Amino acid sequence: MTLCIRDEQMLAFEKAAMRSYEDRMMAHIREIFPQQAASKNDDELRHFVRAGTRSANQHGIQRECDCQLFLDHLMHYGPHFAELPWVKPLLMNDSLSGERKLELLCSRQLIVGS
Repeated sequence: MTLCIRDEQMLAFEKAAMRSYEDRMMAHIREIFPQQAASKNDDELRHFVRAGTRSANQHGIQRECDCQLFLDHLMHYGPHFAELPWVKPLLMNDSLSGERKLELLCSRQLIVGS
């Protein structure tokens, strides 16, 4: 017996997985950044997670743990994080993997400071 998953079913699975990811990221942000998160309602925080994840993906950052770290940086540095002079060259470097970009950002953050 062969099972066939219809497109509508696959879409439902994808939506459920995305919602679960967003919920995890929202819980993480509320835990790590309670003051900033308190100023956002659920819809605003979900929008932040979606927009931040899209930005991370556009820079080759795909893994959940890396996207979470990218969201942490966005929350800490603000919406223009990707344009900061010490950040932009790393994010725009297509020869680096998403994981490597985050490693370098974290090491530079220690040097540059918060």
